[in-house]
Amino acid sequence: MARILYLMHVDWRWIRQRPQELAVGLVESGHDVRVLFTPQFQTGTPAVPRSGDSQVKRSALWSLPLRRFSPVRRINRAVQKWQVTLACRRSRPDHVWITAPELLQLVPERQ
Repeated sequence: MARILYLMHVDWRWIRQRPQELAVGLVESGHDVRVLFTPQFQTGTPAVPRSGDSQVKRSALWSLPLRRFSPVRRINRAVQKWQVTLACRRSRPDHVWITAPELLQLVPERQ
C-alpha cells in the first residue's frame, strides 16, 4: 500500500478529532502512515488513548511556545519546514496529506 506523510494541525495527545480517526483508518486499511502533528501548549488532561493509536507512527513537530509573537512564529515555521523536509527524505512518501491549509507552507517542493 501507499506510504503517507500525514501533517496534522491538531495535537495527537489532545482531544480526539477527525484527523486522528482518519490516520488510524488509513493504518487499519494497510497504509504506512507517519503522522507529524503541531503540539499545543495547553493545560488539562490529555485524551484517553483509543484502539489503533499504538499502530500509528507519530511525533510532534518542534515548536516554541508564545506563537502569537511574529519572531517565534518565523522560527517555528523554519524549524518545522526543516523537520518535514527531513521526514520526506527519510520516508519517501507516495502522498503528503495535510489537515489544514496553513500546513502547506511546510511541504517541500518536489525534487
